[in-house]
Amino acid sequence: MPCSPRFRAAAVPAGILLLYLVAALTTLHAWQSAGFTLTGDEPHYLVIARGILVDHTLEQTVPYREAFAQGLFFGGVSTEPPTPANTHAYLGPNGLFNIHNVGLPLLIALPYGALGVVGVKVFLVLVGGVALILLWKISGVFVRPVEGGRAVVGRTVVRAVTVGAVGLGMPLLPGANQVFPDIPAGVLCLVGLYGVLTVVRRPPVWREVLTGIAVGYLPLLQIKFALPALVLVVALAVAIVRRETAGAPPQGAQQEPRGGLRGAGLPRGLRRAAAVVVPFVVLLSILFAYNLYAFSNLTGPYDSGAFEVGPAALMSFAGLVIDQNQGLLFQSPIAFAGVVGAGLMFARRRSFTLAWVLVLLALLVPNALLANEYGGYSLNGRFQWPAALVFAVATIFALGRLAAARPVAWAVVSAVGQAVSAGFWALLTLSPTFLEFGGRLLYRQDPLPWLLEYSVFYFPLQNALPALYDPVWAAGFPPNTVWAVVVLVLLVVGFAPGIRRRMTRRLWMPVAATLATAVVVAGLVANPPTPPRDYPVSQLVVLQGSAVAGGVSVSRASGQEPGTVTEGPITLVRAGTYTVSVTYRSAAPSSVVVGSWQALPAHADATPPEVLAGTGGEAVTVSRVVELTNVVPATLQVRTSWNGVAQLTVLGATFRLD
Repeated sequence: MPCSPRFRAAAVPAGILLLYLVAALTTLHAWQSAGFTLTGDEPHYLVIARGILVDHTLEQTVPYREAFAQGLFFGGVSTEPPTPANTHAYLGPNGLFNIHNVGLPLLIALPYGALGVVGVKVFLVLVGGVALILLWKISGVFVRPVEGGRAVVGRTVVRAVTVGAVGLGMPLLPGANQVFPDIPAGVLCLVGLYGVLTVVRRPPVWREVLTGIAVGYLPLLQIKFALPALVLVVALAVAIVRRETAGAPPQGAQQEPRGGLRGAGLPRGLRRAAAVVVPFVVLLSILFAYNLYAFSNLTGPYDSGAFEVGPAALMSFAGLVIDQNQGLLFQSPIAFAGVVGAGLMFARRRSFTLAWVLVLLALLVPNALLANEYGGYSLNGRFQWPAALVFAVATIFALGRLAAARPVAWAVVSAVGQAVSAGFWALLTLSPTFLEFGGRLLYRQDPLPWLLEYSVFYFPLQNALPALYDPVWAAGFPPNTVWAVVVLVLLVVGFAPGIRRRMTRRLWMPVAATLATAVVVAGLVANPPTPPRDYPVSQLVVLQGSAVAGGVSVSRASGQEPGTVTEGPITLVRAGTYTVSVTYRSAAPSSVVVGSWQALPAHADATPPEVLAGTGGEAVTVSRVVELTNVVPATLQVRTSWNGVAQLTVLGATFRLD
């Protein structure tokens, strides 16, 4: 029996969605099996959600107390009473309230009640799937049938391959399984942009009301999303007013019922615009009322100190775009097509592109200004995830245009983009070494790592790619400048039709060759600093001993037994030559052996134990060279042991990259 056209039309996006769900849930299962735990702000969002569901309150004293007592979310049991010092909460005149907005907890409360933390993560994966559906619908607007002849590649094929290449990768894979508001915020921004894009179709009032609710919900996720929400509401309202003032409804369109706003004497355009404006105003008013009650401040617990303007903010802004770990262009390299696509889109849809650019900047700039650089202890790139979903709109536009003009080039670009995303996904999901150790690479590391260890996906090319994580040397790192120029050139090419017309092979080939040469040369001359990394005892794992000034001491007099004193640090290193050192002291003379030490690389044999002799009370440093060959970073630790003969004080360890 032949399939109906509606079924065939739904089968393709359903297939893309199925591929996404299989990939996303496989990653989630692999991470859960590997013991990846809740990190950063995730436990605190879950505390709010459980408080809503179980305790029916937004005041946080009882939810935190129950979470501490029952060992929920934080990895251990505690009897401490909740305070601002041991929670993410603010103590105001009406009680203890979480500094994190209530929008995400309201969304995840029911999934948590049904299946716990795993249920929340599965639900958020499904929310990420909504982004793919929206990208599919947006592609239906951008990818048009070829007129006046037979299309070389069918329109449905172009849409399917394009959306798959753009959507089946970062940030959705793996970001969608994280308990943070960023992916949902990106989805809601896409809802608003799709509304702006299709407003001329005059959708029913109820759809525009739902769009207004979706956009109005953005500030409830985080107050910083109020700015893109405002941009979207204004863009929607202006587009609706223009549509209504341009003429009467299309023939056969359903007339609005009498009553309500119609009787208020308002112009038709304003009445229809109210469908998106009123939900936004109502939801924002609810948020302001809650903030006033909880924090005595309209904007919540944030003050001027939350934002910093300066070189670090400029570095973060550039990094959210081009950093090899944090940047949206390098997390999904097919997005480079979107840099050109921005200009192409502006040439054909100026009003929409203006709204798109403002939303993009409204998502990136506040995150760049936040003192909590790149989102703190959360997955790399989290602060650009909403912007990455928004940026996908331009990438889809560019690929749609490329498919119409150069089908072979479109196929190559799409295939390469899908292959890169598949490789990243395989590393994150299937690599035993990554699952054992490298998962820590996905999070911002402290202290700041060497560039060799910083790069998640691009080793051994890390020296040729942008690295914007250390303001001390980022401005003088040649690849940062070169890649910024590459992006600017692509942007100019997209925004300047006259330049494109004159970009014959005679011109664009030398430009491309010059940029490629500059990238290679910058990578060859780049010399990122590799200062010694000092680890005081406070950053080691202390297994026994008494704390003393600057270290930990073991002796018979203080009741310790012979054995391991310290291990660590818990840091990740990859292939290279390292000098590993331990600093210690002992009151015993140099003729007396008081212990031993050895290097413990995770993916190589431990070095033979070397003696720690008495130092006559002076601090002494002992060192050895360790060669590593592991491509995926793994731990390199040092172990110090005491033999019980005489007192030993361990002062710390030092790693040097040779």
